Amino acid sequence: MDGYDRDRDPYSNNDRGRIFENGTYEHYHLREKGYVQQSQVFRVPGIGNVVFDKIANDQGKILADEDKSGRLDSKKDEKQLAVVYELLRTGRIDHYTLRTVERELISERCQELIDKIRRDFPEKSTHLIIDRETAREIWAKGLAIERGQGQQLELDKVREKAREGKAQALQNARDKQAALAKAREAREKFRAMQAFRESAARGRADAPRHVQAERAQQAELRAERAKTLETRETERDRVTRDAAEKAVREFQGRLQSGPEPSSDKAPEKTTPGRESPEAAKAALIEQVARDAARLAAREFPFPVPDKPREQQAVDVGERSPPEAADAARTEREAAAEREAADKARETAAQREAEAREAARTRAELDQARDAAYREMLNQAQVPEHVRLGLSHAQAPQAAVQTPPGQAPSVERGGTGQGKDPRTPEIGPRSQ
Repeated sequence: MDGYDRDRDPYSNNDRGRIFENGTYEHYHLREKGYVQQSQVFRVPGIGNVVFDKIANDQGKILADEDKSGRLDSKKDEKQLAVVYELLRTGRIDHYTLRTVERELISERCQELIDKIRRDFPEKSTHLIIDRETAREIWAKGLAIERGQGQQLELDKVREKAREGKAQALQNARDKQAALAKAREAREKFRAMQAFRESAARGRADAPRHVQAERAQQAELRAERAKTLETRETERDRVTRDAAEKAVREFQGRLQSGPEPSSDKAPEKTTPGRESPEAAKAALIEQVARDAARLAAREFPFPVPDKPREQQAVDVGERSPPEAADAARTEREAAAEREAADKARETAAQREAEAREAARTRAELDQARDAAYREMLNQAQVPEHVRLGLSHAQAPQAAVQTPPGQAPSVERGGTGQGKDPRTPEIGPRSQ
């Protein structure tokens, strides 16, 4: 019998187990590692129950410790080892530590169960064999606690429970904060979704108003362009009419004052029948056209502006929200197509108006020329046969009557070839 046996001999088996358990708790600093001495019962149907000496919860992992200060050979020990095997197999505990004392008896069946646990769960099980000197120190520590520090043990248990309660309260506070954060996040998401829906509803409600405003603006621009085009046509009509009237007045003034004599050369003698009335009329029309064009260019030298510069399209309201984006884009495309069609129609109308204006201008010029020609025929001293267009006499502004007592010029000494067929032959004066 050694010192370890002599120290344990006066005590019963239950006292020996309790003293040794307290000693290991102190010797291995299990309190600092989170182990507590508790009475939780683990049950395995069909096998039995077990209550571990100490247990720890390491971030959800269950760590179980069992201390054996003496023999390990009873049926109770065999049942506990079988229960431990099932708990490890099913994952109800994550690690099992068994402490035994050197040279203490372990039955063959218990050793087989220990070996089976070590073999099947090498990472989840530990068998620690304590030498007898260390076991005697552990016993002494446990015995000191048993004799004089019973009250201290109770206080330690109270502190341990208080620590556990504090840790649990802290965990509950953290869980509550996490729940509140999730609730706030959900509330913010709900508010954002509600704001988005309200914005989309406002966009759908405001879209018709924006479309009507845009259409009204386009109609106003079209009306302004049409008014400008009408004003431009009126101005052209006035300028053309004034130019034609002025041309007629100047032409009439020239007819009334007569042709201007040339100081450089005497008027050529012409014979009647050189030009036809149609040629005279064409010359008059051409001259009236030139005068009208010259007067129009002098009175209105710059072209009439084509059309006023269109204003830039104004932004109508704020941007539609994402749900109204498709509707707004479709409306913009339709507005662009309508604007292009309006521009095409306006271009066609403008060209048609210009064609009508040109035709009207030509008609007015023709009327002015005809009126001027008629006025010239009425007021000028033109022979009746020329005015009626019944002969092929010369035009009024070029006709010159042969002075009395003079014969037409005749080329003498010729052979008779190359004479003007319109010149009558003059024979020798009869005696």
